[in-house]
Amino acid sequence: MHNTRDIYNHYMHFKSNILTDTNLTVKDVEREIKALNESEHFFSKKIGESFLGKPIFECIIGQGDINIIAWSQMHGDEHTGTKSMFDVFRFLFSNDCIGAEMRNIILKTTKIHFIPMLNPDGAQFNTRENAQNIDINRDARSKTTPEGMLLTNYAIPSFNLALNLHDQNKYFSAGKTLSPSNLAFFAPPYDTLDSFNSSRKVAGLLIADTIKQLIPYAENRISKWNDTFEPRAFGEFFQSKGISTILIESGFEYDDSNKEQIRKLTFLSILNILYSISNERYNKCNIEDYFTIPLNRENGMFDIIKRNQKISIEGKDFQTDIGYRNSEIIYGDLKDYGAYKEI
Repeated sequence: MHNTRDIYNHYMHFKSNILTDTNLTVKDVEREIKALNESEHFFSKKIGESFLGKPIFECIIGQGDINIIAWSQMHGDEHTGTKSMFDVFRFLFSNDCIGAEMRNIILKTTKIHFIPMLNPDGAQFNTRENAQNIDINRDARSKTTPEGMLLTNYAIPSFNLALNLHDQNKYFSAGKTLSPSNLAFFAPPYDTLDSFNSSRKVAGLLIADTIKQLIPYAENRISKWNDTFEPRAFGEFFQSKGISTILIESGFEYDDSNKEQIRKLTFLSILNILYSISNERYNKCNIEDYFTIPLNRENGMFDIIKRNQKISIEGKDFQTDIGYRNSEIIYGDLKDYGAYKEI
């Protein structure tokens, strides 16, 4: 039977030992694809090129009728989703007895199409934008980038579910907690009224169901992406086309500078979404469960907070908190803020 804890505890059985660098390039993806091509369940092909002519690949696994598209490194410097999704692929063609029931039903009912690096130019230069200095996730409407055009033409015809994999910055806290947001989920709106059609409702239910499975491993560290309607973004665009779309933002955790724990949690998230849509477990949830997910709190975390520090200015002493965030220094009452290190 499916047991998330067993899979969590045996994650190292499925983790790719090729994708270990902090930053990934298309060469890393090619090495991983070459290793996975030894499996009879796995198929890959080149589906296009970046602005600078680098290859963009698709990886496929599964024999079912539920068609799923996932893509990562739309922003070239956001690589956690790439690693986690390949870990999922390794789980799905593993012969390990751990997770066998989950593996079998996913492979039987779904067909997963994964674009592991939509922005290989940005990945090469470790930048968010592509070689045109354009944010591909703001190109769904104008289609100025070859990468955005490829994703649009490829995804629209026949997919039931879309997984949009990103990394968020380290300064988001999970709601009003003093803890970093390990993961943030979002079912993008398709209009300015924040309406819910059937496809968006499925996305919200899948998110709610998945979070229930993650609570033992990231309690009070899961939030909802609080972005507003963005007509230029691909999440909103796909949702408007009737494709249930889920944004997954891989965040940060204490003492996890290489994001290995976050990679593991992202792996577990994707796996549970696939399982939930495979056996329709999400129908046991209520859409209200999605609405109760706490919102990301922007700048809710600091790198360092010095609590109750004695300060002297013009010969006058007082006590206050001091917060350090990137190059910013903030003085004052910071009791409601978290920090990766406290003094």
